Amino acid sequence: PRIATRREAREAVAAGMQGACMKIRGTQRTKTRVQNRRGAVQVRAAASLGGGTPVRETSLLVVGATGTLGRQVVRRALDEGYDVRCLVRPRYTPADFLRDWGATTVRGDLTDPSSLPAALVGVHTIVDAATSRPEEPITKVDWEEKVALIQCAQAMGIQRY
Repeated sequence: PRIATRREAREAVAAGMQGACMKIRGTQRTKTRVQNRRGAVQVRAAASLGGGTPVRETSLLVVGATGTLGRQVVRRALDEGYDVRCLVRPRYTPADFLRDWGATTVRGDLTDPSSLPAALVGVHTIVDAATSRPEEPITKVDWEEKVALIQCAQAMGIQRY
């Protein structure tokens, strides 16, 4: 099946698709003008999801954005003019600072594979800065969930990880 919007991704997950990963077929390249924070206009290619929403090369998902390394990646990417989306766990202390900087936050958790497809729709590149917490088994988050994220990204046609 072809998934082009977050709503379609959520509906597909609700319908119980295998591993909550969808395949997006047929990308098409077009040129997009992007203005970064310094005002410079850059021409970048954008992939179109076979007639769906175009995916710009400046769209970036940062996993682990609230951590020490992740927040530095987010800050630098925003300064360089990227459209940054951050996958953040539902928690008591929200990641308001990411939104204040200009990033978009998407609630999701690596331990819940059904939360991943909606976060990946419209993303060109994934930057993974996540790691397990001290109270979590290292094999579960740093191996099993990362494999699930990679498989989902691959199934959705995301080329850069």
